Amino acid sequence: MIVIEPHYLGSIEYFVLLKRNKKILLEINDSFKKQTYRSRTYLLTANKVQLLSIPVKHSNSIKTKEVKIDYNQRWVKDHWGAFYSGYGKAPFFEHFVGEIQSIWKKNYVFLLDLNISFFEWIIKILQLDIEVSLTKDYKKDYKKDYKKDYRN
Repeated sequence: MIVIEPHYLGSIEYFVLLKRNKKILLEINDSFKKQTYRSRTYLLTANKVQLLSIPVKHSNSIKTKEVKIDYNQRWVKDHWGAFYSGYGKAPFFEHFVGEIQSIWKKNYVFLLDLNISFFEWIIKILQLDIEVSLTKDYKKDYKKDYKKDYRN
């Protein structure tokens, strides 16, 4: 089993790491940290690597599972535009575009729900045979913690 935080549109490295483990425990009870992969991703476009960041409403010491998405900014349209610009002409794009758009259009209240929705979709597409569960409480140390030095 590996303990890791849920990422927003995780990287290839993230999913390679998950593929190596049959059981994944997503840490959702730790303190939310800004400027992490929980609320941002890097997208390879034709001309550059573009940072996509989800604006969130949070306070100090809020748990990851309690962080709300801030829809006062037009981030969904911007993220979709960057995604379409970067991958719209890719093979098989038309097979996935509907599912991707439907996830963004759901207007989740919590960042965690959006991240888990994308996470589950990617796991399905990659056909990964893994068991995923969520932490019930926060623990500072786990036996096999991918980000132990990163978390409180």
